Amino acid sequence: MIDVRTLKPLDAQTIVQSIAKTGRLIVVNEAPVTGGFASEVVARMIEAVGIDGFRATPVRVGAKDTPIPYATGLEREVLPGVDDVVEAVAAVMR
Repeated sequence: MIDVRTLKPLDAQTIVQSIAKTGRLIVVNEAPVTGGFASEVVARMIEAVGIDGFRATPVRVGAKDTPIPYATGLEREVLPGVDDVVEAVAAVMR
């Protein structure tokens, strides 16, 4: 697990080294999946490593593609949770 925190600067070297070891990439964040932080990280890693550097398709885990609600109960329905991360891990390990 690597906590990159920012896109600028992005610690791409650490992520590339991890991909070289595992051949896998899962990016988790609370932003919507479409056009978000995770999309940018995946795109940069595909450019850096090349598609043949992956043993499994990179996976993005993020909020549902909808505005984030203010109500706590509704927010939990939109943001990614533990089950979403576990499902992503299972997908890349198949």
